[in-house]
Amino acid sequence: MHNSSITTSWSTLEIFSRPDLVKELLTEQREVLGSDAASFSFDGYEKMKKLRAAVSEVLRMHPPLFLLMRTVEQDVEFKGYSIRRGSVVACSPNVSHMLDDVYPKAADFDPLRFIDGIKDQWSYIPFGGGRRVCKGQEFGYMQVQCAISHMLRHYNIECVDGVPPPTIAQDGMVIAPTQPCRVRYTRK
Repeated sequence: MHNSSITTSWSTLEIFSRPDLVKELLTEQREVLGSDAASFSFDGYEKMKKLRAAVSEVLRMHPPLFLLMRTVEQDVEFKGYSIRRGSVVACSPNVSHMLDDVYPKAADFDPLRFIDGIKDQWSYIPFGGGRRVCKGQEFGYMQVQCAISHMLRHYNIECVDGVPPPTIAQDGMVIAPTQPCRVRYTRK
């Protein structure tokens, strides 16, 4: 649940600081759900391609965990290095997601890079990967998209100060917005 709330926070900041994106996503919401008063549904969730792409881009730029660790199950040779069974290896989604050779213009927020889904499962790892991939991945997407869908349809939201720089929380290995984020909102 903690990761979903962090992703919802980053999604709110990234999406609502871009008025053109808000308009585009609101149009999609109305096309998919029929009206602002309609209830969020699983059928609608599966059709929200632009919102899914935007949340995927948020997760690329702001993966909740900055470090993924695994214990090596057998001796491995990798690029001239010997990694012994029982060793702990780690990778950082925050680093790999910002590589320009993997994601051109990686520093730019561009939901269109995911409009046709995730192209390479091994370069996009906000939920980990392989056998240990997060089993709640789809539920997490649904939680975040449900919250953002509701905000898009029922509130006018303005991020007063834009998107704050990511900082590592003092209580663990998550990267959440830790600085004050002023938001102006009114009910539609």
